[in-house]
Amino acid sequence: MHSMLFVVAMPTDKNIGGQAWNNYRGFMNYITNLIAQFSNVERLGDNVLLVNARNDLAPLARLVTSALDAGMPYRLLVFDDEPQWIPATPNAPPTSGHP
Repeated sequence: MHSMLFVVAMPTDKNIGGQAWNNYRGFMNYITNLIAQFSNVERLGDNVLLVNARNDLAPLARLVTSALDAGMPYRLLVFDDEPQWIPATPNAPPTSGHP
């Protein structure tokens, strides 16, 4: 296993000020502080993190435990090999690793 995407489910509640969104934002703020401790976690979007698992699974364990403790649904997408990023620039070669 090379790396994985950790995706936290966003609330489906349309009320942006509702409790579900408050819980989500609080959890994502906690996650922001948590991943600052690890060099092998990159935030790709508001609710999407890329975890490089080659050398250290501690960040993944902390993310999963935190999500379970907070009752936040999440999904994992595992990459056996290094992800190949397709550049947005026409005719540019694909790159490996982080964009």
